[in-house]
Amino acid sequence: MRDYPGEIDRLLLSLEPSVRAAFTEAINRIVTTAELRRVQDYLDRRDVEGLLDALNLSPEYFRSIQDAVDAVFYAGAAYQVSIAASVSSLPFNRRHWAAETWARDNGSRLIVEIAETTRQGVREIVAAGLSSGRSTGAIARDIVGSVNRATGRREGGVVGLTGQQARSVSGARAELHALDAAYFQRKARDRRYDATVRRAIREGKPLPEKVLNRILSRYSDGLLIRRGDLIARTEAHNALNAGRYEAMRQTAEAAGVGLDAITIKWQATRDRRTRDSHRALGGKTVGYGEAFVSPLTGAAMRFPGDRSLGAPASEIVHCRCTVSYSIEV
Repeated sequence: MRDYPGEIDRLLLSLEPSVRAAFTEAINRIVTTAELRRVQDYLDRRDVEGLLDALNLSPEYFRSIQDAVDAVFYAGAAYQVSIAASVSSLPFNRRHWAAETWARDNGSRLIVEIAETTRQGVREIVAAGLSSGRSTGAIARDIVGSVNRATGRREGGVVGLTGQQARSVSGARAELHALDAAYFQRKARDRRYDATVRRAIREGKPLPEKVLNRILSRYSDGLLIRRGDLIARTEAHNALNAGRYEAMRQTAEAAGVGLDAITIKWQATRDRRTRDSHRALGGKTVGYGEAFVSPLTGAAMRFPGDRSLGAPASEIVHCRCTVSYSIEV
């Protein structure tokens, strides 16, 4: 049985767009159905939690993202089953207790995490807006964005951003108001407006509020794209590897051998972007059910992207490592 890292990478790249699209669709649905007047009413009453509920920022609204990640899990399992065809030709059983447990637990973790970080992003922009004296109407537009007359869709709101990203938007607003060149350090900014900002700084003339809001709108959109990319890459990578892992369990069961017949080898991506903690794991082997433990950080993972043993985000986000399997029958 032989794995092909290049094929795994190609499979992952083909599956990431579906997760990214599900995230984008969920955010678009939220802001499209948002009523600006109603948002402002909640802000007038300082009822932030009521506002969050009215925006439908609840886990149920992000269920489509869980479905997309589940599809990646099953695709990873199908790939591993095809690799292990010489050992067992049985298809992957989605109703197997271990597969159902992973899908349920990971799905619950994922949508709660996305929903809560999105709610925190709104809380942050509301707090920043009120403390700086912005009107509730302006804050409402900061939250859900403004309608693009050409497309009929809302753009530039903070719905979908994390609390940290929302703080970045507030920071960018402060920099643009102050004509602070630190703004140019922001990687997600729309560089098409750089000349406008530089001219304002050079001439010492404040940016018109309409122009400033447009620049911030594009910056928010840039941050949202980055978040969608991060979720797609991280969650698809986790799900693909988890699907392969569970497929090997079923392969061993179908072949009538114990899980101790499976050996897993960590395959670290060999380039400068690979974490030192993962490079140190390259070539290490463990048995099925055992954890790879980084000698540098102590993080434990059954496979790259695995969160079940408490590995922090610093070991998970943007990971590109994989594993290979061998089984004695």
